Amino acid sequence: MTQDRFGDAWRAYKPLYIVAMIYVLAILAETVIFAVPFNQFMRVGWAMLLVTFKCLLLLAAMSIWVFAHRFATAKGSFEERGDNAKAYFMATARAYAKGELFAYACVGMPVLYAINFFFIQKSLIAFANPYSWDPALAAWDKLLHFGRYPHEFVIPAADSLNLGLSTYFDLVYYVWFVVLYIGLSYNLFLDTQRHRRLRFYWCFFLSWAVIGSAMALAFSSVGPLFFHDFYPGLGDPYAGLVSHFMAHGETEFPIANYSRTLLLKWATNGNMVNVNALSAMPSLHVAISWLMVLYAWQIGWRSTVAASVFCVSIFFASVYFGFHYAVDGYVSIAAVSLLWWLVGKLLDRRYKGDAKPLIRL
Repeated sequence: MTQDRFGDAWRAYKPLYIVAMIYVLAILAETVIFAVPFNQFMRVGWAMLLVTFKCLLLLAAMSIWVFAHRFATAKGSFEERGDNAKAYFMATARAYAKGELFAYACVGMPVLYAINFFFIQKSLIAFANPYSWDPALAAWDKLLHFGRYPHEFVIPAADSLNLGLSTYFDLVYYVWFVVLYIGLSYNLFLDTQRHRRLRFYWCFFLSWAVIGSAMALAFSSVGPLFFHDFYPGLGDPYAGLVSHFMAHGETEFPIANYSRTLLLKWATNGNMVNVNALSAMPSLHVAISWLMVLYAWQIGWRSTVAASVFCVSIFFASVYFGFHYAVDGYVSIAAVSLLWWLVGKLLDRRYKGDAKPLIRL
């Protein structure tokens, strides 16, 4: 039985492993071409350990929730509820460890290690295809928004409401990482519908590989907030945005302000590989947020509403802070939607039209 469930999980994820290996090998080839120092290349190892720790931490958090929820809903004295919750938790843990979900989680999680090579490739964008697309992206933004830049709408509107939206945007942009791992952990550890979990996981990986790596390399850009730093010979259409950011950053959105300082420092420190690097088009923040909306739509209306509010917030935050052009978000939404549709069609063919075969706990 154990061999069957792990074998089934391996067969389900094997094509993704092949694509992930191709992605890793392509980035390794890139590091050889640009002679990346070994000590800088190895920084990705720490990121891999961090991914494992985060996934296990979320699994532990969900385990605590199982115990706490049973304890809160059980009847009897404090000790009786504790015994009830403990017994329920142990029975659930044993059933989970023997079920297909655990096998799928164990087999699927290593794909996240391949995604970590994204940070190496992102650092090499400036070397493989030096930043050049920002003037064109700025022009497209102006053309699409009736002759004005998007931040000229977003910043005055947000500030005039006097609802502390700048602080909210600051928080939600940081919480993006938390939401990412919550959605990912649900998919890895809890989603019982094989077609849906594979569809999300494929699109999650491809968002990093296709949108975050290939498209980011093709449309090499830094974003509105850094326009004046990398195009000093051109007139800065985002001088007002930068002035607003510098005037309010320390008090109203300290996280975004710190991120700007750190990103600029990494971009100019002379290292080929850093923890993160500048890349505007397309927006991976918006891409993953929109993917969460598509995934939530398959789960239920409550999760869809929550994911939609979050996605809209991320989009406006990216424009408000100047980390992205609005067109970055539009392209990301279109690209993720195409991936979602395409992966869904391929999985339909693979599973012979059985859209939602159940995985036993």
